[in-house]
Amino acid sequence: MPRCLTPTMGSFLWLVRHDIRLSWRGFSQMFAKFDTTRGLLLAVAALIALHLVAWPIAVLLAPNVDETIATGQTGTIVTVALSVLVWMVAQGLIGASRALFARSDLELLLGSPLDAVTVFGARALAIATSTFGSVGLLVLPTVNIGALLGRPSWLFIYPALIVLALVGTSVGLLFAM
Repeated sequence: MPRCLTPTMGSFLWLVRHDIRLSWRGFSQMFAKFDTTRGLLLAVAALIALHLVAWPIAVLLAPNVDETIATGQTGTIVTVALSVLVWMVAQGLIGASRALFARSDLELLLGSPLDAVTVFGARALAIATSTFGSVGLLVLPTVNIGALLGRPSWLFIYPALIVLALVGTSVGLLFAM
């Protein structure tokens, strides 16, 4: 990474990058038996498979989503959003317990000269990123296929999931504390 793009040691971005790198290492350990090329091919194959599975789902959902939006049935939209939010709160709670207690480095970080707010904020953002990834892995292929089928308005789910991941992680951290 170029020196100008490297975050300052101990900064918020440096801690977020570190936590995301640790999460990525934990995830990639599941595929440790594959070399880089085979792992990349497996990831591409998995993305293609997810999108192929999402194709009939998007075709079946399209008329219902169009009808829900056209008739202004906000109750349905709110119910779906709350369901996803509950899922993300659970993911945030699991991520909080893993990140704050599993590595046993919380005491070390809080005893360091780094600001505790910076440490917890970085951990929270890393957990939110992980939460977004786990939910997005299942939801976003359907969104992408819906956009390919002529419904680009479905792409609003990307920012909606980001917001839900941040709120869900915040609530999950609140419950964990």
